[in-house]
Amino acid sequence: RIESATPRRAVRLAVVLAYANPKVLLLTAAAGLSIGAAELDTAGTVGAIAVFTAVAAISVAVPVLLYAVLGERMLGPLTRVRDWLERNNAVVMSIVITVIGVMVLVEGVRGLQ
Repeated sequence: RIESATPRRAVRLAVVLAYANPKVLLLTAAAGLSIGAAELDTAGTVGAIAVFTAVAAISVAVPVLLYAVLGERMLGPLTRVRDWLERNNAVVMSIVITVIGVMVLVEGVRGLQ
Protein backbone atom coordinates (compact mmCIF):
# COMPACT_ATOMS: atom_id res chain seq x y z
CA ARG A 1 0.00 0.00 0.00
CA ILE A 2 2.85 2.40 0.77
CA GLU A 3 4.59 1.61 -2.51
CA SER A 4 1.53 2.71 -4.49
CA ALA A 5 0.91 5.88 -2.46
CA THR A 6 0.52 9.20 -4.22
CA PRO A 7 3.04 11.93 -3.35
CA ARG A 8 0.42 13.74 -1.25
CA ARG A 9 -0.39 10.56 0.71
CA ALA A 10 3.32 9.80 1.16
CA VAL A 11 3.94 13.26 2.63
CA ARG A 12 0.98 12.88 5.02
CA LEU A 13 2.25 9.46 6.11
CA ALA A 14 5.77 10.81 6.61
CA VAL A 15 4.49 13.63 8.81
CA VAL A 16 2.37 11.26 10.89
CA LEU A 17 5.24 8.81 11.31
CA ALA A 18 7.67 11.59 12.21
CA TYR A 19 5.45 13.01 14.93
CA ALA A 20 3.83 9.82 16.22
CA ASN A 21 6.99 7.71 16.46
CA PRO A 22 8.25 7.59 20.08
CA LYS A 23 11.80 6.84 18.91
CA VAL A 24 11.88 9.99 16.81
CA LEU A 25 10.43 12.08 19.62
CA LEU A 26 12.93 10.77 22.17
CA LEU A 27 15.93 11.11 19.88
CA THR A 28 14.92 14.63 18.88
CA ALA A 29 14.39 15.57 22.52
CA ALA A 30 17.83 14.18 23.40
CA ALA A 31 19.41 16.19 20.58
CA GLY A 32 17.59 19.34 21.67
CA LEU A 33 18.68 18.87 25.27
CA SER A 34 22.27 18.29 24.21
CA ILE A 35 22.31 21.37 22.01
CA GLY A 36 20.64 23.45 24.73
CA ALA A 37 23.04 22.25 27.42
CA ALA A 38 26.09 23.00 25.28
CA GLU A 39 25.78 26.73 26.08
CA LEU A 40 26.61 27.73 22.51
CA ASP A 41 26.26 31.21 21.12
CA THR A 42 23.50 31.87 18.60
CA ALA A 43 25.63 30.95 15.59
CA GLY A 44 26.77 27.73 17.27
CA THR A 45 23.23 26.77 18.18
CA VAL A 46 21.98 27.44 14.64
CA GLY A 47 24.92 25.43 13.27
CA ALA A 48 24.25 22.50 15.61
CA ILE A 49 20.57 22.49 14.66
CA ALA A 50 21.50 22.62 10.97
CA VAL A 51 23.89 19.67 11.34
CA PHE A 52 21.30 17.67 13.30
CA THR A 53 18.65 18.40 10.67
CA ALA A 54 20.98 17.46 7.81
CA VAL A 55 22.01 14.18 9.45
CA ALA A 56 18.38 13.37 10.28
CA ALA A 57 17.22 14.11 6.74
CA ILE A 58 20.01 12.33 4.88
CA SER A 59 18.49 8.87 5.25
CA VAL A 60 15.45 10.10 3.34
CA ALA A 61 17.10 12.64 1.05
CA VAL A 62 19.76 10.36 -0.46
CA PRO A 63 17.38 7.64 -1.75
CA VAL A 64 14.94 10.26 -3.06
CA LEU A 65 17.71 12.16 -4.85
CA LEU A 66 19.21 8.96 -6.25
CA TYR A 67 15.82 7.94 -7.62
CA ALA A 68 15.25 11.43 -9.02
CA VAL A 69 18.61 11.39 -10.80
CA LEU A 70 18.92 7.74 -11.84
CA GLY A 71 15.24 6.78 -12.09
CA GLU A 72 14.27 3.14 -12.51
CA ARG A 73 17.91 1.99 -12.29
CA MET A 74 17.82 2.69 -8.55
CA LEU A 75 14.78 0.51 -7.83
CA GLY A 76 16.84 -2.70 -7.58
CA PRO A 77 19.46 -1.37 -5.16
CA LEU A 78 16.88 0.54 -3.13
CA THR A 79 14.72 -2.58 -2.85
CA ARG A 80 17.70 -4.63 -1.68
CA VAL A 81 18.60 -2.02 0.95
CA ARG A 82 14.98 -1.84 2.13
CA ASP A 83 14.79 -5.64 2.39
CA TRP A 84 18.06 -5.77 4.32
CA LEU A 85 16.87 -3.05 6.72
CA GLU A 86 13.57 -4.86 7.25
CA ARG A 87 15.38 -8.12 8.06
CA ASN A 88 17.88 -6.42 10.36
CA ASN A 89 15.68 -3.72 11.86
CA ALA A 90 16.09 -4.87 15.47
CA VAL A 91 19.89 -4.97 15.25
CA VAL A 92 20.15 -1.63 13.44
CA MET A 93 17.83 0.10 15.91
CA SER A 94 19.65 -1.46 18.88
CA ILE A 95 22.96 -0.11 17.63
CA VAL A 96 21.58 3.35 16.87
CA ILE A 97 19.80 3.66 20.21
CA THR A 98 22.84 2.33 22.12
CA VAL A 99 25.18 4.81 20.43
CA ILE A 100 22.82 7.71 21.11
CA GLY A 101 22.25 6.53 24.67
CA VAL A 102 25.99 6.40 25.32
CA MET A 103 26.39 9.89 23.85
CA VAL A 104 23.61 11.26 26.06
CA LEU A 105 25.08 9.49 29.10
CA VAL A 106 28.55 10.91 28.41
CA GLU A 107 27.09 14.41 28.04
CA GLY A 108 25.19 13.95 31.30
CA VAL A 109 28.28 12.83 33.19
CA ARG A 110 30.24 15.73 31.72
CA GLY A 111 27.54 18.09 32.95
CA LEU A 112 27.96 16.80 36.50
CA GLN A 113 31.65 17.68 36.60
